[in-house]
Amino acid sequence: DDLRIVSLEEALTYLESNDNYHYIIEIKNSGETGYEAADILYATLVKYGALQRTVVGTFHNEITAYVDTTYPDMLRSAGFNEVIEFYIYSLLKLPAAEDKWNFVALQIPTTDYTVNLGTSRLVNYAHKHNIAVQYWTINDADEMRHLIDLGCDCIMTDDPVLLKSVLEEYK
Repeated sequence: DDLRIVSLEEALTYLESNDNYHYIIEIKNSGETGYEAADILYATLVKYGALQRTVVGTFHNEITAYVDTTYPDMLRSAGFNEVIEFYIYSLLKLPAAEDKWNFVALQIPTTDYTVNLGTSRLVNYAHKHNIAVQYWTINDADEMRHLIDLGCDCIMTDDPVLLKSVLEEYK
């Protein structure tokens, strides 16, 4: 009966009073609503001192472009087109300039892009370019183990209890 959705401000007020966490936040909307969400999100993260501990993601290219133009200091994950380009670069082992990528993380599935993104080649190429690899939505213990063995930086799951038990195997 006490379950409710909290606002970002409520969540940050609680979490930031206990520790300095890192966050992944996705802007779900496109268009004007997405732009407004980016504006509010940026102001809120600055207010709570969490800007440099938050990676912002979106599936909308126009929101990615807006964030890059309006908030170049906001950390973000790769957009869909950037993931494809990054994959091709990693596949062909192409060299990339240090400032080639405007994102700090790949937030990706393992196979939803019709290619296998859950590979050591991709993870190693990303790490060579100081890019985190964060996989979603992983709910299978064997797949979790595989990604941990690859050296992924984050596993997003609907089953945190399962992930916790898998991570305990590595202690």
